[in-house]
Amino acid sequence: MFPEFFAASLGILVCIPALILPVKTATDKAKLAYVQSDFIGAYKLFHGKTMTTEQKTMYERSRVIAWAERYLNGYENYKSMNKDVEALDMLLMAERNKEGLLEEATKFNVEIQVTSVYDSIESLLSENYGLSEEDINEINSIKKDRDYTIRIMEVLGMFEE
Repeated sequence: MFPEFFAASLGILVCIPALILPVKTATDKAKLAYVQSDFIGAYKLFHGKTMTTEQKTMYERSRVIAWAERYLNGYENYKSMNKDVEALDMLLMAERNKEGLLEEATKFNVEIQVTSVYDSIESLLSENYGLSEEDINEINSIKKDRDYTIRIMEVLGMFEE
C-alpha cells in the first residue's frame, strides 16, 4: 500500500510543475514581448491562453497594434519582393480599415501607437505614390477587383490613364 501511494504522490509531484511551468513561461515571454513593444510576438504568445485581467488587456492592446503594424510589415515584405501592386494594395487596405482599427485602438487606449502607424502609412502613400486623401478614397471606393487593380497599376505608372 505504501509503495503505491508513494509512487502516485511522486508522479503527481512531477506532473504538476510539468503542466504549470510551460503556461507560466509562455505568459512571462508574452509579458516581456509586450514590455519591449514586440506587439506581434506578445499577441502570438498570449493567443489561446487563459489570461488574467492584466494579461487580457495586454493581449487586446497587442492585437490592435499588431494588426496596424501588419499593414506596414506587409508593405515592406512586398516591396522587398518587387511586388509593387501588392505593396500599394497593402497600404490602401490599411486605409480602408483605418476607422474600425482606430475605434478599437481608442477602446483599448492605444490610439497613439495606432495613429503613429497610420501616420507612416499615409506618409508612404503621399510621398512615394503622390496620393492625397481624396485619391485614396477614390481608389478604395472602386468595387470591381479588375478596375481596382488597373487603377493601382495606373498609380504605379504601369498603364497610361
